[in-house]
Amino acid sequence: MRFGPVPLDQAEGAILAHSILLPDGRLRKGCRLGAGEIALLRAVGRSEVIAARLDAGDLHEDAAARAVAEALVPDPVAAGLRLNAVGTGRVNIHADVTGVAEVRADRIDALNAVDPMITLATVPRWQRMTRGEMVATVK
Repeated sequence: MRFGPVPLDQAEGAILAHSILLPDGRLRKGCRLGAGEIALLRAVGRSEVIAARLDAGDLHEDAAARAVAEALVPDPVAAGLRLNAVGTGRVNIHADVTGVAEVRADRIDALNAVDPMITLATVPRWQRMTRGEMVATVK
């Protein structure tokens, strides 16, 4: 992955690293830049953006977060959990039932030690959860 400043004339297909405020809204972080987005950026006087460009073999952050979440919770129904839609490289995991969260801290620590770009945060072990509450987030 190549990350950093990208001139607009080379930015088509790149993934925006930071949200950019526009007069009529904003372009959100994680947006894949197309001709329309580039035209909007030019219209507000931008000549470059900070963006990521994936190389062959790279995985988009949304796909990576989803893969990690699905590996952690392969059967959400059986676990009483719900994997929310992925966005900006994050998947939130919510309780789908009332119960107690069994968190295995050693495994959480091991996952978080794999790479600083992977983060799993959870509620404390044996936390009482009600339906809809967030149990964990994967980034």
